[in-house]
Amino acid sequence: MPNLLNSFGDNVVAEYLSQNESVIDLLGFDEGTKTAYLNYGSDAVKATEISSTAGSVLGRMMLLDYNQQSALLDNITSFYNAKLTALQARGLDPINTRNIKGSVDVLEENKISGTVLEHYESEFDKPVLAQRVKITSPPVSIDTQVIENDIRLAQNKLDSFLGKSNSTFGDLAIHILSHKNDALMHAIAIHNSKAQYLKNSVHYVSVSEALNDSRANEVKTLDRNCSMMVKLFSTLKLGGVYNDIYNKEHSMVITGIELPKSQNELLESWAYRVRFSSTNGTLDRSVSPDTFTGLIEGDIKNALNSTDLGVYSAQHPVYEDFEMLKLEGPVDYAVILTGNMVEASRINSRALIGSHVTIIDQKSNTSISAIRAKHGLTFQDVISKRFSASGAELEIVSNAFKNNLLSDQIFMFEHRTAKSNDNNKT
Repeated sequence: MPNLLNSFGDNVVAEYLSQNESVIDLLGFDEGTKTAYLNYGSDAVKATEISSTAGSVLGRMMLLDYNQQSALLDNITSFYNAKLTALQARGLDPINTRNIKGSVDVLEENKISGTVLEHYESEFDKPVLAQRVKITSPPVSIDTQVIENDIRLAQNKLDSFLGKSNSTFGDLAIHILSHKNDALMHAIAIHNSKAQYLKNSVHYVSVSEALNDSRANEVKTLDRNCSMMVKLFSTLKLGGVYNDIYNKEHSMVITGIELPKSQNELLESWAYRVRFSSTNGTLDRSVSPDTFTGLIEGDIKNALNSTDLGVYSAQHPVYEDFEMLKLEGPVDYAVILTGNMVEASRINSRALIGSHVTIIDQKSNTSISAIRAKHGLTFQDVISKRFSASGAELEIVSNAFKNNLLSDQIFMFEHRTAKSNDNNKT
């Protein structure tokens, strides 16, 4: 079961309820709450009306019988995983905060909102700053023999899974495609077994009926998964060297793959993980096929072929890059929002800039809470983003109304930026 008990989980469950009125009735919510859920996503619904939604649903599920509980939890879990995967594929992570260690140098800086002062009474008084930073990490020890061994072990695993020697990811794509119809029929059987316990749920008699249904269902999800994974695995190579999907200035080596535990999971994208090591210092990282393809710009096949740098070996230039990491730490460049993190988070919730990170500056021995811009967003993109007025600005208007100070006045809040870089401070 996923971790639903957070704001992201509340929003996912509220969205699920908005699309499944029969579930709201099954759980016995009152008319006012039901209306709020059905209107989820509209301006009429306040954030307070969906807070603790996941907890309320889980609590009410305890009153259902076992079959109803199981069917409903499976449906919510599938919906949650689809939403989370979609966000992660865009470089966003609504749940986890990552730590990034290294010496930080600010290359460019712009004030997004607020006022720059010499002293701040609290964190809320700080402005929101957009920065382009250089993060130099300490040297890392990447054993090139470990990479070679990982590739060898992955080859053995793939051969065992497919039942043939010297198999390739292309063979895996063929295997997935050849079992597609059986997997979709199995999904229909599972769907129909759950549907009998949920009011107004439809029964499907064929794959085509499920695929042509305008409503979302597991069969359509698995069909999309199949198309995506066949495109990916028919092009990707075990041991292949490509531009790093997170940072094109670095290279990555595909070192392995995690495979489904059973044939019933063959079209479930969460049952796979692509493993790779990067010249940015990352060793044996794994991502889902959804995330991997989501970070690729344009057509999967064309993009991978255009960044194909050959096959890993001791003679490949990337081998020397890994050896150099033992002497020099990896260097990363990032665009971040920092300063007043409450306001930065509000801006991020509207503009979808990126995900929360903690940068541990080893030069100043301080921790910096920040929002790191997702892949593809430049510094100029971030400072050009449009977003609504801050709480402080809205309070000015609110106070004017309360004190009857308005007399044909127009309030204008100008978005000014103060730009600086390492050569010019303004």
